[in-house]
Amino acid sequence: MKELSLTSPAKINLFLNVLERMPDGYHRIETLFERISLCDDISFTLLKKGRLEVVMEGAPGVPRQEDNLAFRAARLLKAHLGISAGARIRVAKRIPIGAGLAGGSSNAATTLEGLCRLWSLSVPHEVLMALGASLGADVPFFVSGASRAIGRGRGDEIEPVRGSARFWYVLVTPNVIVRTKEIYEKWEHTFSLTTGRDRLTLIACAVREGDLLRLGNALYNSLEPITAQCIKDIDLIKGALLHQGARYALMSGSGPTVFGIADDEGHAGDIARNLASLNKNWRVTCAHSII
Repeated sequence: MKELSLTSPAKINLFLNVLERMPDGYHRIETLFERISLCDDISFTLLKKGRLEVVMEGAPGVPRQEDNLAFRAARLLKAHLGISAGARIRVAKRIPIGAGLAGGSSNAATTLEGLCRLWSLSVPHEVLMALGASLGADVPFFVSGASRAIGRGRGDEIEPVRGSARFWYVLVTPNVIVRTKEIYEKWEHTFSLTTGRDRLTLIACAVREGDLLRLGNALYNSLEPITAQCIKDIDLIKGALLHQGARYALMSGSGPTVFGIADDEGHAGDIARNLASLNKNWRVTCAHSII
């Protein structure tokens, strides 16, 4: 029986500036994505009868199969290419759900890649990017294969950012799920387009050069104050990270995960151990850039 296994990484947003609402209802954004080492594991098993099955492990509150992004990606690819074969997709979840880390989008992209390999398909990259964009705004970043990238439009216009520096993070996720749509509905435009572009340029340069000081000074997320109004733990976590020695801290995406930047692996581990003892309802994880 043909099988294969892949990792499905989370992302953080080192920069996120929300701009105007577009005619399709989405907001135009400028963001800087980075893949990190916190990953789900996905295994694929060939089913010759054409069935598609998705099994989620270790994830309370996961959407039912028909709404799951991995299942939707599999069904879309199968229908688009007229594939008769099927697959069982088993996802071992480590990335928290609804946490601003795009675990579902990553699972969708990894499913597209995994099924192409399982079914021995040769699909043009631009086709996979288009399929990914139809599934969600964050999916093309993962399909692109870039370790870091600027995202524009809905976030699906991808411009890879080169850089060999590895940054270490402490991720703290409170025990609450954020609905991205609800946060965007509460968003108010308070950041000028010019300032946003300037800061995006600065942070992209900092990433390329591995300049931690410039990176920290350019961190920005225009959704953070909105989510923090709804979830008091955002400000508490950010303060705790800085108090325990993180150099900088920022919420990722629409939240509620907040990441702190550490000097190195040992520093990240020290911060994480201290934070884990402060609040048992916070999930604390160390991670690093995937480069």
